Amino acid sequence: MGSTRKGLELTIYYQLNERWSLDFEYSWTDSKFKHQVDGEDAIDGSLCEGEQADGSTMVNLRMSYQFNPRLSITADVLNLFDSDDHDVEYFYKSQLSHEIEPVADYHYHIFEPRSLRVYVSYSF
Repeated sequence: MGSTRKGLELTIYYQLNERWSLDFEYSWTDSKFKHQVDGEDAIDGSLCEGEQADGSTMVNLRMSYQFNPRLSITADVLNLFDSDDHDVEYFYKSQLSHEIEPVADYHYHIFEPRSLRVYVSYSF
């Protein structure tokens, strides 16, 4: 069973100067089954027409220092502002133990919490 997919991904990098750069990423997608299944062309779990997820924003920071041509250290702070925006979002029916019947609702995963990664690089 095939599907049709259309989408847009946009990435922009801007070098402010020798030390500072910015990057921006945006994506949008829409997909449907080529042939209806049980009278619908919506893919299970995907946001249906009329359902739309809110946008999300995450800011990361990378700092690097080169001690000499062979040795450098880099630190990444991921999710700098500890955003709890939705990383991925779906819309489908589910049923909790206290509910009488399944209810259509948004289901999502939030961004990973702020974290620090440090890299040391030595070339020989």
